[in-house]
Amino acid sequence: MTDGVFDVALTHGLLVDLRRANTEAAKKERFLQYLTSLFAGDTAAQGLVSSMSLGAERTIANIQRGGRNARGRADTQTETVIIEWERDLARTGEHAKEQLEEYLQGNWTSGESYRFILIATDGIRWRCYAPDWSRLNDRGFTLSSNFQLRETRRFDLTNERASDFPFFLDEVLFSSRQRLATLENIQADFGDTSIAFINSITTLQRVAGSIDEQSELKVAYEQWRRFLSIAYGRFDGSPDMFLVHTYLSIFAKMIAYAVVARDAAEDENTTRGILSGEVFERMNVDRFVEDDFFHWVHKPEFFTQLRPVFREITRQLRAYDFSIVQEDILKGVYQELIDLDTRHSLGEYYTPDWLCERVVTSLPIHNTSRVLDPACGSGSFLRAVLAHKRSRHPDLDAAALATQVVGIDIHPLSVQIAKTTVLLALGDLVSQCQRPVNLHVYLANSLTVPQETADLFDNTFIVTVDNSQYVLDIRGFNSPDQFDQIITFCDDLVSSHPAGVGRPLFGRLIGSYLPSHASEQIITQLFDVYSAMKRASDEGRDTIWKFILQNSYKPIFLGGRFDFIVGNPPWLTYAGVSNAEYQSLLLRLSDSYRVTPARRANMPHLEIAAIFLAHASNYFLIDGGIIAFVMPRSFMSADQHENTRAGQISGFQLTEVWDLDGVSPLFRVPCCVLFGRKIPQAASSSPIPSAGIRGLSFEGRLPRSHMHWSEAQLRIAEHPRVWFYSRLQETRGATRSALTPENGAGMSGANAYADRFTQGATIVPRNFFFVQNEDSTWTGNMTGRVVALRTSDESERDAKAPWKGNIIRRRAEGSLLFRTVISRNLVPFGLVEPVLVLLPVVERTAADDTRSFEVLDSEGLLAEGFSYASTWFREAERLWEVNRTEKNAERGTTLSQYLDWQSKLSGQIPTDRYLVLYTSSSTDASACAVDRLSFDYPFVADHKSYICSCRSME
Repeated sequence: MTDGVFDVALTHGLLVDLRRANTEAAKKERFLQYLTSLFAGDTAAQGLVSSMSLGAERTIANIQRGGRNARGRADTQTETVIIEWERDLARTGEHAKEQLEEYLQGNWTSGESYRFILIATDGIRWRCYAPDWSRLNDRGFTLSSNFQLRETRRFDLTNERASDFPFFLDEVLFSSRQRLATLENIQADFGDTSIAFINSITTLQRVAGSIDEQSELKVAYEQWRRFLSIAYGRFDGSPDMFLVHTYLSIFAKMIAYAVVARDAAEDENTTRGILSGEVFERMNVDRFVEDDFFHWVHKPEFFTQLRPVFREITRQLRAYDFSIVQEDILKGVYQELIDLDTRHSLGEYYTPDWLCERVVTSLPIHNTSRVLDPACGSGSFLRAVLAHKRSRHPDLDAAALATQVVGIDIHPLSVQIAKTTVLLALGDLVSQCQRPVNLHVYLANSLTVPQETADLFDNTFIVTVDNSQYVLDIRGFNSPDQFDQIITFCDDLVSSHPAGVGRPLFGRLIGSYLPSHASEQIITQLFDVYSAMKRASDEGRDTIWKFILQNSYKPIFLGGRFDFIVGNPPWLTYAGVSNAEYQSLLLRLSDSYRVTPARRANMPHLEIAAIFLAHASNYFLIDGGIIAFVMPRSFMSADQHENTRAGQISGFQLTEVWDLDGVSPLFRVPCCVLFGRKIPQAASSSPIPSAGIRGLSFEGRLPRSHMHWSEAQLRIAEHPRVWFYSRLQETRGATRSALTPENGAGMSGANAYADRFTQGATIVPRNFFFVQNEDSTWTGNMTGRVVALRTSDESERDAKAPWKGNIIRRRAEGSLLFRTVISRNLVPFGLVEPVLVLLPVVERTAADDTRSFEVLDSEGLLAEGFSYASTWFREAERLWEVNRTEKNAERGTTLSQYLDWQSKLSGQIPTDRYLVLYTSSSTDASACAVDRLSFDYPFVADHKSYICSCRSME
């Protein structure tokens, strides 16, 4: 709960009354009234208050006094709390402690299990106790008559600490027994429906206020948004989502401490040290916390105001037993708080632990193997590798393991979560290590490379500081660690020399950090970087650049260093990348590695994962190194991935395939695992041998998605397979291929109807076209009238940013209404509830009496007399121009042009009565034949189906 939830006036009133009360009974009664008011909206708390009222003066038997059983009366006892009330605890505190010892012993002897919070109080002074296990003769869970209590916590109520008192009570009175730290429990207590999250985000929003008005916070927010948009363009980059990520960053650091220290933060100094990273440094972990996008929370001007957030998280963490953590417990919260739109735009599909473990254990990883996950997400593969290494090579210490297992991710939050996952996986090895442990998880785009040349890569790369670009020569650095040291030196120089230093002095100072062969050019280049950092510092925008420089360009220094690469790269098509500059980079890489499909029309459908596969293999692996990626199953048969199957990719040879189509639940998209090895780039191709390659086929139904392989293997059957590269030679010389369990070499022929099918129109953004009738009184056909329409609820529910929320509500002519179907409407041999769409489309009749569709813009509609629909589509065009992708903006693509892209709408023939529809994208393929005359409005095909138009049933 936050300070905004607790009314501090109630606490001030309580303190006044407690000071006036002369008896224990009066103090207790007033306190119960206070609790009732304070936690009025908390049902669970009210239940405990009622129990405390009913439990007043409870008789306890089996108290040992002088060798005999006696009875006592606890002032207040419930199932979880025993309170001993005193008139003045300063005078009778020791007596109260002895009473609590007797009451606890009596409960224990009477058969009660130990689950009590023991408190002595006079209402103003509060002392919490627990059995001192260090003084027990028997360290087991039994109590003898000679045990003692040890004070574990104290709180003194004053006017100055009135706002803290409710949090203290909330923690000590309403806590439950310790919970296991499982993925499900953590998700329930810290996910988006939890009290901890809701109250924390409310406080964060209040404290952050207007981000634009706070310079340091503004820089953090802008750079966070830049990192998510530079590669993918479309995501929820709002200040609110930035604060959601801030909450999860705070939580990740605090839970990491709780696991390593076996307890939650005990005070504010500890919390401050957790957030700044100082606590982890004292625990022998370097750079666990960096001055990243979320570092602002530990700054003095924000920290005090954010105390309610820290208390919320700490309070809930105290409910957990972190002595045993056996899974990626942060994955659930991470999945929940990274909104679905962002997950889709980043191509993130989180891999269950069982699959990570199965992939990792199949690889010949030894004690010195270096392993990289270039798109590590929450760190599930990193955790699996560390667990495997710890099991097979128990002699490896934490520092060695952390050096050998490396992760990279483009998502700022992924990096902190993955670091936490790695730290949890290292566990007690951290405290046993003789040297500091550095977690090698970096915020970067794994596809970042030096500038490209005819030889693929040059020796220079471009860095960005405060929106300005600078060139650095990679030959000026012997190792990534040296680059880190140099950037740290520049950052220290900024703070240690407020007036700045000139080029000559800079050259002398930095000399000891550079190799002896360093040129004057690299010194000048570094001086330019330092100068940019200094300017940013002088203008209050300096705190982020060291972090960005040390992370973003790390992939450049990691080339050719890894024995194995594992992971689940982004499941995102080339067309799904809206950032034009990044699309150009992807295309250059795709061309360089021979990933680009021979038919350019297939390029929009190419999975970015194909480029990741080629680049990771070529750039990061040692010669002969092995890569294993979880991929969409389309890699086994789709035309756009022909080069991967055919062995055309430069420097990569496919060696093994696992088919996971038979396992559920898994991903929403069928998947597989591709294994390969790095081969010399000079090889023109590396086709699959005629005898095929080995592989597996998995099938089974799991009770839940996330579980360990030790559990999953009992429910999953593995079938050995040999996969063949099968090609179908079509009649006109074109070929199609697939990986099949039977040898299909030499097959020829083609589907006689293949050329008759075309893909439907791109009727998106759907919020502009998918509609519903707002006039509930009219249930008939609307063709001949003007009707009140609005964006359909279903379309809005499924919409993604930036189209979500762009709802149009206008009147339009019913003669522009059509029917269409998307994947969920098309079932085997039939249609289910075809959807209603409003389209700027009219029929035209040519001189030869043939009829066709024509797509109009708002002005064209007005000229045709559709004044109402013209207003609708004028608003749609306005929203389109505001929210269209960079590439569409550069091309000047209008809404009507996009709707009729490649003439997929105007090319449909309205006079062909019969249609055969086939799903273009769905887990299960479906098809059906329909009669246009069976629809109440004209029918057009959407891009989610292929269409074959026929004049007759024959």
